Amino acid sequence: MRYVAAALFALSIAVLTTGGPIILCPVSAAEPVASEPPGEGWLELALGADEDSVFRYFNHATLLAQIQAMIWDKPAAGQKAPLDVLDGALMVRRGQRMWLDLRRVEKDTAATLLGLAATKEPKDRLDLETELRQHTAKVYYEKLVSYRTIADLLREHPYRDNPEYLVVPVDSDFLACLRVLHVAKDRVADALAAYADQADRIIYPAGTAFIAEAKDAKGGLHSTEVLLKRPDGYWTAMIFDSQGQLVPETSVEMGGDRGTLTLRASTSCHACHRISREAVSAKSGFTYLERSQRMDAPWPEQVHLGPEYRERAAFNLTESALRQRDGVFGPYASLLLSELIYKQKHGTLNDADRRRYQRLQPFFPQQLPPLEPVAPVVKGEKK
Repeated sequence: MRYVAAALFALSIAVLTTGGPIILCPVSAAEPVASEPPGEGWLELALGADEDSVFRYFNHATLLAQIQAMIWDKPAAGQKAPLDVLDGALMVRRGQRMWLDLRRVEKDTAATLLGLAATKEPKDRLDLETELRQHTAKVYYEKLVSYRTIADLLREHPYRDNPEYLVVPVDSDFLACLRVLHVAKDRVADALAAYADQADRIIYPAGTAFIAEAKDAKGGLHSTEVLLKRPDGYWTAMIFDSQGQLVPETSVEMGGDRGTLTLRASTSCHACHRISREAVSAKSGFTYLERSQRMDAPWPEQVHLGPEYRERAAFNLTESALRQRDGVFGPYASLLLSELIYKQKHGTLNDADRRRYQRLQPFFPQQLPPLEPVAPVVKGEKK
């Protein structure tokens, strides 16, 4: 069997579940009867006119990501944790309407949001489709990204030809290209080590970078897409062109003659890599129901991997279909665990593998049996 099958817009990999792909649909835990503003100092937020439930969810995810990008500022030592849009005290939903408490954000940010809302009627409501998207596209990289080239990125995340990175080549019917994904094994091990503390979920630490190189029809580099985990728990998206320059967007061919898709770092990347890492606060009114549903036209992916990534014991544990995610699709933690299981069975653990194995073994004793101690080599002793 050459491939492990997956589905692009599913939040699971097919080998992990016998059910169909799952999608997230916005629902309200307890729909309030009133939809009046919470009080003074709150700014209403509007998603746009699209009433389709799935696309409204995508728009909602994009809205939350853009608001978070605007209000986030890395705290200095000793200061309080960053603001979070999932904090029920910061944003609330009543009925189909949403508000942001401007009194809890920096004054300059509040003034900017009010100024954006005032550019069109009604002046006390900020619209995602027009006012917010346009502004975020202008300031997203300036506020969140310190890299300007791939060379800058490589100095901190040396993913190319590096055995310390997982490398996952993926063919997708959604995007008509091969994409090669990279993530540092030690950052995946960090997430595995924190698995129990995160309520049996894979949550990646700040500083984790997922790097996807998209190939053109001739196998050359078309673009590079990056997700970088911030200290506030959210992802910053970046796009680099074929020359390694930071760009705000890229166009890719979709599979099945569906035309061209424009991917924008500040908006569309967050529609798929959305906020789903934890239960959204019921206090704020943002609650999502995960349900299994087969799509009419699923977009399959083929993940090209060797036998070391097929240990079912790993996949049965870490990333089952109904678990909430950290905004990424692939079962990278399961892949790393599978690699360790396979190499231990075949006696091919190298020093770095052994270090990760011994770190994770206490957390996953059923999957990772204790290693036999390595006998020291005595000088002059025949092997």
